[in-house]
Amino acid sequence: PPVEAAAVNIPPVADAGKKYKVDEGAKVKLDGTASIDPDGEIVAYEWTRKKRLNDPTKARPRFEGIDDDKVQIELTVTDDDGAEHTASASIRILNVDPSLEALPDRDAVTGVRLVVDDIRFTDAGVKDTHTVSVDWGDGTKTRPEISEEKGSGSAIAAHAYADPGEFTVVVTVADDDGGKTARKFVVSVKRPDPAPITRSAADDSTDGSPPGQ
Repeated sequence: PPVEAAAVNIPPVADAGKKYKVDEGAKVKLDGTASIDPDGEIVAYEWTRKKRLNDPTKARPRFEGIDDDKVQIELTVTDDDGAEHTASASIRILNVDPSLEALPDRDAVTGVRLVVDDIRFTDAGVKDTHTVSVDWGDGTKTRPEISEEKGSGSAIAAHAYADPGEFTVVVTVADDDGGKTARKFVVSVKRPDPAPITRSAADDSTDGSPPGQ
């Protein structure tokens, strides 16, 4: 009798999806469901960049954008006969502008140092570093030191105004990728209150007559 030829397995074809985009701090769903096995079924999915995925063995895992970048990710599929195939896709992670808390208006006195200690910001890009600049509205600009960790931070700025008036202050926080956000507040500056007039003992005559009489 004729001998039947052993069936030859046709390997699967992986499909990691098209180009993906995601903001810093957000997640995007990858899609490997277009992968096929012509003569059987796909029994396993395995994505690279496992630390950024909620489950690298799913056909449609979620990828987390940590910092703006363009990365490649690979998907390997395995069929029911053990054959494998790998495909790749690109993921564009977009920079997000930092967020700066609102700053209230405040009062100041000429010649007295005004301290602004409530400058606080956050950034979805936990790897971003930042700078803070302050335009005090009187021609003076400063760049205070900041304290930050994982995209969030604070700064303390100080300035003494020479003249009275109302000044619009602009505080700007910028990340290392060009994203920036600004907040404004108004400082109302007045001159210090005049010193009280003091009377000497000679001015306080008991009979109201001029001194010496």
